[in-house]
Amino acid sequence: TLQGTVFKCRIKEVYITVPVKQKHVYEQMLSILSEMLSVEIKVTLDESTAVLYSFISKMREKNRLKDGESYKALIMDCGGGTTDLSACKFKVHAKGDIQTYIMENSYKNGNTDFGGNNITYRIMQLLKLKIVSKLLGLEKDLGSEVIDELSGDPYRYIDEESVESFYEGLQKAYEGVEEILPTAFKNFETYGKEGYYRVRNNYFFLFHP
Repeated sequence: TLQGTVFKCRIKEVYITVPVKQKHVYEQMLSILSEMLSVEIKVTLDESTAVLYSFISKMREKNRLKDGESYKALIMDCGGGTTDLSACKFKVHAKGDIQTYIMENSYKNGNTDFGGNNITYRIMQLLKLKIVSKLLGLEKDLGSEVIDELSGDPYRYIDEESVESFYEGLQKAYEGVEEILPTAFKNFETYGKEGYYRVRNNYFFLFHP
């Protein structure tokens, strides 16, 4: 009925891209919707991979891909309150009219499917440190001090140590100013409605700058 009255045609298949970290959830949800609408709904790509395929397709159209040469792409996925970054390398192998693409992505959050690295939380932490620095009248920004102390070769450091170790200084500084600008609203669930919502508002104002 929906297909006939709204789209004026019969839809047989629908292809949908989804956030990589929620791909399994979407597959389950859309399978139920597929039965309700009598339409085959397929989840074939996550959003970041779809962006990469589009990038490669445009390069092909402009004849900018060379056989055997390696290329790099940085995918920035903004949406849903978060910003994810993932880096990718790909190489083209041509054999006659057939082109094969070998892809390899870089990640730091344990997700190998172009899930990206959520930088929004880190931005929120730095914003909190900057605000606290202003409130205390400090000469040097606390966030800047943390950044200055970070390793100059983050990729090597993370490979040899861990992501948690790399951000340890930022995490400690962030937690250290909790009494001045509270954002850990989960800790206030037993403090009464007013106190809980005040802290939660602090968090969301910072998390969605």
